[in-house]
Amino acid sequence: MGAFFDSIHIRTIQIETFNDMLMEIAYGRFSYILTTPYHGWISLLLDENGLHLDEENNDICLELSRRCNSFILKTKEYDSDIFFYTCFLNGKVIDSFVSHPDYFAPISQEERKKSRGQPELWVGLLDFSVDINELRKVLDLTQSNYLCEFNGPEKFAGLLFLDNTCTNYYMSKETELDSEWITYNHIDATNTKST
Repeated sequence: MGAFFDSIHIRTIQIETFNDMLMEIAYGRFSYILTTPYHGWISLLLDENGLHLDEENNDICLELSRRCNSFILKTKEYDSDIFFYTCFLNGKVIDSFVSHPDYFAPISQEERKKSRGQPELWVGLLDFSVDINELRKVLDLTQSNYLCEFNGPEKFAGLLFLDNTCTNYYMSKETELDSEWITYNHIDATNTKST
């Protein structure tokens, strides 16, 4: 069995404001871990309730992007075989990528084209420069190789200065005292108290 990673990355350093808004959205619905800013990104890790709410139609990411007016990038790795990303801005999906779009079932050429990702649509929104050619090369190689052979998700994260992409809520909850990254807030929806 491979790895399963889920993380959401918000391009902001306004962590207090973002956390207040997130607590309001999460209240009684899901638990989460929010990390301190790293190179201008805050990482958000949702528990299974949050992931379930967000899985089908990106409800949480869409609401966050609408309310915080920030660029949001959701990354996911499934069974160490498939890498996904979805980008959000102003309450809309602006781009998405799936490394192996026909992994679960055959898809049309049109669906395959949509799953290729178009980072050129959003890299200009970032407040740092990204080598778009290198990013495109990583995405193309990720679609033509197995993740374990190429490490595309790690290379993608490195080009964007993302941290916490190779983790999920449960892994991080067990290791949150590890000093590689610092938890800003951990909200447990079962008691709705900050830790």
